[in-house]
Amino acid sequence: MVRLVCSNRHVRIDGVPEKALKRLDQVTSYLVQGHRYSKAFRTHRWDGREHLLVWRERTEVPGFYLPIGLLRETVGFLNDNGIEHELDMSGRGRLRLPIKYEWNPEFKLRPYQLEAVQAMTTGFLPGMGIVKSPPRSGKTLTAARIVAELQAPALFIVPDRWLLHQTWECLEKVLQVKVGRLGDSIWQVQDVTVATAGTLLSRRGGTRIRTVEGGRKIKVAVPQDPEYTRLRGRFDLVLFDEAHHLKGEEWHKVFMDFDAFYRVGLSATAFPDHDHEQGKGGIWLKACCGGVRVDISTSTLIEEGYLVRPTIELHEIKEPNLHGLDWDPDLLNLAVYQNEGRNEKIADIARDLVSRRRLKVLVVTNRKEQVRRLLPLLQRRGLRCHEVTGETATPDRKGKVRDFLDGTVDVLVGTVFGEGVDIPAIEAVINAEGGRDIKATIQRMRNLTTAEGKTQAVFVDFLDMTNPYLAAHSLERLRVYRSERAFIVKVV
Repeated sequence: MVRLVCSNRHVRIDGVPEKALKRLDQVTSYLVQGHRYSKAFRTHRWDGREHLLVWRERTEVPGFYLPIGLLRETVGFLNDNGIEHELDMSGRGRLRLPIKYEWNPEFKLRPYQLEAVQAMTTGFLPGMGIVKSPPRSGKTLTAARIVAELQAPALFIVPDRWLLHQTWECLEKVLQVKVGRLGDSIWQVQDVTVATAGTLLSRRGGTRIRTVEGGRKIKVAVPQDPEYTRLRGRFDLVLFDEAHHLKGEEWHKVFMDFDAFYRVGLSATAFPDHDHEQGKGGIWLKACCGGVRVDISTSTLIEEGYLVRPTIELHEIKEPNLHGLDWDPDLLNLAVYQNEGRNEKIADIARDLVSRRRLKVLVVTNRKEQVRRLLPLLQRRGLRCHEVTGETATPDRKGKVRDFLDGTVDVLVGTVFGEGVDIPAIEAVINAEGGRDIKATIQRMRNLTTAEGKTQAVFVDFLDMTNPYLAAHSLERLRVYRSERAFIVKVV
């Protein structure tokens, strides 16, 4: 009889036959992207896999352990292989007494949000799983209701400063409690607290690379901040917004530090089982939170009137001819960021969207260099622009968005208008970046939110045919657009 002994963070597996243990190890590990280039792999000292099933000696009870989010996966594996097992949940429990939140009656959830809350707070392992919901579908409001229903002290982790303040404002309004903030030079802890992942990581301690005299780099052990240590045992619910980031080694370590009874991930782009995501560590989404428990379709929300139906316009780029180049950073510079003809076309399209179609335009990229190249091109065409990047201070960001909303400027150009940014008035988005990443493609669609007077949403992208690699990436994005039945897709 196999015994699964569960705590809030891990499950210990006792009594698994050796053959089954090896198969379970295959199910709960993955081939790391680029492993073939590792010296350890080439010299047969490493099998190229990251193994989530590990033997832990320095624990109260030595044994094989998995992250608690893989409990469903493990139970399914044992059932599929006809292996009898029993669950021991005695090690799981809440740390704090329940909190009764007073929900603000002004905020009413839509039917699909209520269904998501119901799915996340009932059944096997309630309060564990991933809510996959489109951009602009109200994930933060759904998460707030999950907090209220579970009556749990909660830590809400977000990837950046923009989301820190946006989420904080929303939670204070709907839960009607004082909400803490950790990030942007603020350290205020409350029963409900929003924190940037970077702030938590900086307090976590561990090995850091430091540059010493002469430019030499050395590894330095940094102790964990006592405030972070205390924080780890304070919350019964930990939520991670934009949970696809949990693939990153440091971020999933932060998430797993917390001895939380409930674990929730939120994302429009959680693809833990997608082949392309496996080598990047996609399994960590499930390991941290459990699998996708709620999956809401973008097309369904468009057809039900909750989101604006987008028109996708794809413009073909054929110059310069870079067919002889292999994949490397220089290719991206020549074909995308520094491609004068492509950037001129972006500026022409922005002018058309503003001057002829009278739309509010956002231009997004992930390179500050491209922002700096685009600004003078846009200004030469008579467009009033604001630049917003990661270096833009929070008050300045808010001021620039206000200028955009009141019509003082025509175009926002920046690198921070991806995940979670909520500016409902945006009518047109130009994806200046390109790329093959399905997640980034979806996250850039910031113009689907309904707003007063808004009748259309235009999303401009490019078919970069200058090189076979970029052509393949462009066609992959085209497939994503065409996979949504409610999208109108036009190749210009």
